[in-house]
Amino acid sequence: VRQAASSLHTGQEKEQTHLKIAYFLSKKLKENDPNQNVTHVVSQFNAAQGLITEDEEKEFVAELNFQAANSLKKSAAFSSAKEYLEVAVKILPINTKTTNYKLYFDINKEYAECAYLAGEFKAANNKCKELFKYAKTNLEKSDILRLQSLQYVIIGKLNKAIQASLKSLSYLGI
Repeated sequence: VRQAASSLHTGQEKEQTHLKIAYFLSKKLKENDPNQNVTHVVSQFNAAQGLITEDEEKEFVAELNFQAANSLKKSAAFSSAKEYLEVAVKILPINTKTTNYKLYFDINKEYAECAYLAGEFKAANNKCKELFKYAKTNLEKSDILRLQSLQYVIIGKLNKAIQASLKSLSYLGI
């Protein structure tokens, strides 16, 4: 399939072929186990990102990237999972923060966690700071601070880890 798509001449033709393959595979995915071959489907959609323009379609592809990342994370493939989450963050419609906040929050939190697990502490910390601004509940804020605390422990910033942990607990009323 990849070779056939790659043999096409123009970028537009390649993207259209990838999109057709993605929709075909996504129908098969819905008929079977939803986690079966999700990375294959997502790879096809990601190769056709330029043609995915409708917000509903973008959210669907972002959700599939999220599912693929979760599968990879369970296999300890943190860097690969982070790559799928980068695509999910990139493709999410701008208004997702308000129209589908849970999806927005979950994808970004998972990105921060995978970046941390992949050893990309700066990216993880930046995403935590960004996400903290949009957190709506004390539980979400506490969870972000818990993640930052773990990051600080790993990089040896124990005072910051303690501060983040205490602040995290304060959001839980402890």
